[in-house]
Amino acid sequence: MLINNGIVSSNDLKIIQSLIPVKHSKARPKYSMQAKYITVHNTGNAGATGKQNADYAVNQNEYKSWHFTVGNNEVYQHLPITESGWHCGDGENGTGNRNSIGIEIIRDLETIIRQKVNSNNLEIVERDKGKYRFVTLDYIEKRKNVVN
Repeated sequence: MLINNGIVSSNDLKIIQSLIPVKHSKARPKYSMQAKYITVHNTGNAGATGKQNADYAVNQNEYKSWHFTVGNNEVYQHLPITESGWHCGDGENGTGNRNSIGIEIIRDLETIIRQKVNSNNLEIVERDKGKYRFVTLDYIEKRKNVVN
């Protein structure tokens, strides 16, 4: 995984740069951030694809934004990981908004994860020893089994 000015790229994973425009000042506050946490939400949009959720993220200008949308086979980046977003509901100076990378996974993906269908092709961000990396969901399942 490569990070350049907060923009993430990978030779192993399809990361589509779909950044919220700077002119959308409500959705993209441009507050500097050094992430300490990762916050993962389910979009709750039954039947919506990763692309549909990504399009929504970049076309709206309200106080809601996140860094990545994870679809079935791709990841869309909406904010540099060096900027905070509005994804935790804890306000302008909240620990979640100001210190965490926000990831939205599509609702149908959660079902796929639970069924472990296609999980070898899906990846998500994990924080490990102060660094962020993309890991397969299969890896996460194995770690859960070790921890539990």
